[in-house]
Amino acid sequence: MEKNSGLTIYTHNFKESTVDGDLLSGFLTAIQQFGSELSEEKTSTSVKKIEYHGFEINLEDGNKIRTALILKGKGLDLIKEKLIEFVSEYEKRYEDELSKWSGNISAFIDSPNLINEYFGKEESTEEGEGLEKKKSQPLMI
Repeated sequence: MEKNSGLTIYTHNFKESTVDGDLLSGFLTAIQQFGSELSEEKTSTSVKKIEYHGFEINLEDGNKIRTALILKGKGLDLIKEKLIEFVSEYEKRYEDELSKWSGNISAFIDSPNLINEYFGKEESTEEGEGLEKKKSQPLMI
């Protein structure tokens, strides 16, 4: 999602999902803002992980985007590291589009190519399977 507005840029489902990306984006933005208001520090803080009913939402902030990866069960350190790398590469690849953000998401139509580079079937989990087999829910950018 675009970090300042909280608007969803792209949602990728590894498995069939009924999660509404815009609703989730609003929820995560509200949590981030609530945390910032509770914090007495003037620096911005961010939530990195939310666990709820057997799901783990891993959040990673870049300069322009906030990405959420929802997993059923616990995420491995490898997946979390890949999320950090993914956010950095996504911001590099779409630097111009993100700098001139107008709400137009059509510029991000080829996002699945980059998502598959980082989280495709070739990536492994404890069971030696990709995120598709780990019952991953959406990856939201």
